Amino acid sequence: MVDGLHIGSSVFDFKRPKDRYLHRGRRLYHGDYASAQLVIDSVRANYRLKPKQIAELDNTEDFIDFLETLSAKGRNTAQLNATEIAELQSIATKQYGGIAAERAENILCFFYNFCLDDNGAPKNNTIKSDKPQLTLEEAKRNAIQVEVSPNPADYLVEFEYDLLFPAQENTLRIFDVQGKPVREIRLGEEPRGIKAIDTRQFPNGFYVYEFLQDGKQVKSGKLVIQH
Repeated sequence: MVDGLHIGSSVFDFKRPKDRYLHRGRRLYHGDYASAQLVIDSVRANYRLKPKQIAELDNTEDFIDFLETLSAKGRNTAQLNATEIAELQSIATKQYGGIAAERAENILCFFYNFCLDDNGAPKNNTIKSDKPQLTLEEAKRNAIQVEVSPNPADYLVEFEYDLLFPAQENTLRIFDVQGKPVREIRLGEEPRGIKAIDTRQFPNGFYVYEFLQDGKQVKSGKLVIQH
């Protein structure tokens, strides 16, 4: 069993399978499908997997293939045809589908109003669930992607974001623990981008960030500054 997998200049630690799954998700978020596949291959090669874990990896590979094919056609998940919607429904409803199934469900619920209940069935059927169901607004928030790195941050932090749709004004705000605004950055109209912020003057502590589109909050999270 190897100690690490080299991809470019990165060395991946295999000590915790959870870290591999997190890295796989980050590679998918960046559209780096080849690296996401390498992460899956490394998990298969270096761990004794249970049947449920194998099923999750198989579904993830199907999701990677789906996204990569869609990207090669120059389209995104908001532009699916009927055949592609059916393929994504298969991924979303797969037993032991894992994170890939959840992400597929978010796409279907947000863009195509195909939302699943707690049992993995369409919400308009007769199955009852005591778990509160996702609203369309919640599904949108789940589909929006924001990666903050590093977090905790020292002298610099990067926000990489995909807010799905353009707006007349996209804004990033950062508040301290008392709710006092410490930084506001106008990001323009484009929904995707990377914004680096100098944090050398930020005192140590916890902060909250939020992304707004035309004044309405669409995503929020926590940031830690540690010098």
